[in-house]
Amino acid sequence: MLMKNDEKNDPLPGSEVTQRLRAETHFLRARGYHRSGRFEEALAALDEAVAADPTFTRARTARAHLLRQLGRAGEAMEVIDRVLSDEPINAVALATKGILLQEIGRPDEALAAFEHALHVVGEEDQSLIHYNFACYWATAGETEECRQHLARALQLDPTKKSVAAVDPDFAKYADDEWFLNLTAL
Repeated sequence: MLMKNDEKNDPLPGSEVTQRLRAETHFLRARGYHRSGRFEEALAALDEAVAADPTFTRARTARAHLLRQLGRAGEAMEVIDRVLSDEPINAVALATKGILLQEIGRPDEALAAFEHALHVVGEEDQSLIHYNFACYWATAGETEECRQHLARALQLDPTKKSVAAVDPDFAKYADDEWFLNLTAL
C-alpha cells in the first residue's frame, strides 16, 4: 500500500482530537522548560503547540506571556491582541494584556483589562487572575490591594505559595508579616 509522504511520517490520523493532543503535549513540554528557566526552548515548544492546533488559546496566550518575559513586548501584544480578537472575553488573555499594558506604561488600561478579566473569569482560572492582579497592585505600590488579591489567589490555589514567595513582583513585601503568613508552607 502506497502512502502519501505526510501520512508516512504521521502515524495518527489528522483529526482535531489528534491535533489538540499534539498541541497539549507541546504545551506541557513548554511548561517544563519554563519552570526550569529554559525560556527559548519553552517558546519553541509553544510555537509547536500553536502550529499543531492554532485554536489552542491557552498555548497562544502562554506564548504571549513568554514573549513578554523575553523582553519582546511588541510581539507579545500582537499575539495577545489576535487572541482577544478571536475570544474577546478570555480572562487569561485579558490578564496577560493587563500585564503588558502595565509594563509599557499604560496603567489605566491595564487596570481596566484586569477588572474585565475578573468579571469574566471561569472558576478554573480565578487563582491565576487574582495572582496576576496582585502582581499589578504590587508593582503599583498598593499594598492592601496586592494583599487582598494574593490572599484570594493562594486560598484558591495554595500550591502557588512557593512561587509567590520568590516572585520578584513581591520582593518589597518579602519581610512583611502579612506576606510571610500568606506564603508560609
